[in-house]
Amino acid sequence: MADETNNTNNTENTEKNWQDVADEIKNEVDEHSRWKQIGYISKNGKDCEPILLSTKYDNDDWPIVVKAPTGLNNPKYDWHTHEWVEQDATSNSYRLNDVEQKIESLQKTATNTSKNNDNLQQSLSDISKSQKVQSQQLAQLLQLVAPIVAKDDGGKTNA
Repeated sequence: MADETNNTNNTENTEKNWQDVADEIKNEVDEHSRWKQIGYISKNGKDCEPILLSTKYDNDDWPIVVKAPTGLNNPKYDWHTHEWVEQDATSNSYRLNDVEQKIESLQKTATNTSKNNDNLQQSLSDISKSQKVQSQQLAQLLQLVAPIVAKDDGGKTNA
């Protein structure tokens, strides 16, 4: 694999942002040229170093990662989770703050949902009590009406 990488200007690459280096070398990648793809070396001592590859890779092959780390300032590839992770403290601080705000929002939503659930339970309880009272009243009414209906001969003695 070492023969597939372009290691020229290594000292220049380590001083530049990984994104700047990737932008500079992407013009050299072409289907008909020597360089087929940009890869990213991520291992101890090199968190994210863009390199040119003479062979096109579909999958990561340690220490080369084929997927670019998008949206990260100081990325390092986590070979256990197979994801790029941010190492920049400032960026992590913003992301942590954003996550904290989302958690607070979700906690408020959960509290509101719980209150709404309590209100719904109370309403259902009130409806149940009301139906019970109505059933008792209907039973009493039927007890009063039953003797009248029993005495009625169905209209046979109408005058």
